[in-house]
Amino acid sequence: MDVNQSITTYTDIFETLKKQLRWKVSGNQLLMTIASTYLTGENTFDSERFLVIADEIKAQSKPFSIWRSPSRFGIAAVLDAHFDDAAEQIRQLFQVYDQMTAAKFHRGPFTCIAAATLLMQGKNEDIDTDVIIARAKRIYKDMKDEHILLTSSQDYPMAISLACQNKEDIIQEAEQHYQRLHLHGFRKGNDLQFLSHILALGHPYSGQSLVSNTADVFDAFKGIDLKPKPSYYPFIGMLALLPDVEQHVQMVKELYSKLRMQKHFKWQKDMNIMLAAGLVVKDQLKDRSIVDASLFTIMESVLQAQQAAMTAAAVSSAAAAQNNSGSN
Repeated sequence: MDVNQSITTYTDIFETLKKQLRWKVSGNQLLMTIASTYLTGENTFDSERFLVIADEIKAQSKPFSIWRSPSRFGIAAVLDAHFDDAAEQIRQLFQVYDQMTAAKFHRGPFTCIAAATLLMQGKNEDIDTDVIIARAKRIYKDMKDEHILLTSSQDYPMAISLACQNKEDIIQEAEQHYQRLHLHGFRKGNDLQFLSHILALGHPYSGQSLVSNTADVFDAFKGIDLKPKPSYYPFIGMLALLPDVEQHVQMVKELYSKLRMQKHFKWQKDMNIMLAAGLVVKDQLKDRSIVDASLFTIMESVLQAQQAAMTAAAVSSAAAAQNNSGSN
């Protein structure tokens, strides 16, 4: 991995966004998430193209809708990083969003990202969005049945990702991971639930082996003095799908250390860890000799699911900040 080039690109995108969106986005979380979207996505960042897409989202949306909030910048980045014809996907994105709200998904930023996730899933294969949305609704209900206090609209993007796998009893499988991981020292809560869902996305390992691999990554983090906080659990799950646990965790630490040397990111420890892990996984996907062919599609789905979760959290915070300030 060209560590310096990755961090230079990330820093350049962030600084460009900070200048261009100075009066439109408050705080750095959304800007950092947008920058990371391009590092783990398929297309390079072009500020003019990105702003055109964001403006088009606003132009095509109704007055006072969520699409006119700062959320549109996060959505624009997702489309731009994954579609060559991103501007042409906006109308389809709105249609999927309307389908989801018609199915009783709540209006808001998490449904926006879930709609974008479904759009990405359908990019390379012909899918019936009505079928996927109906399946996602059932999966979301199963999530709430297992963990009513932990499950909320922030789980919509993951429900869509799980629904696209078309696996029977997928939430029951996730619940088994949840309970087994807790026995290995993982703390119960939202982050462990999300990790259990990531592991249920599909894999060639047995449930016991996958949990064991995840516990190995957990221990490897502790071995390099990076306390594995619950917020890191989903990234620990991604790394558990790779071979050579210690090597890849060491790569995460090296990237993390480089990021902390940048003035903008010095105090962004959690975000630095998350980005470093995402970059390691993305880099390994380029080498088919390292990642087994049966794992490639799975890891792509896992990476997309995690990036969707980060983007959803960032756009939700940005929308809340706008509402609290009363700005337009």
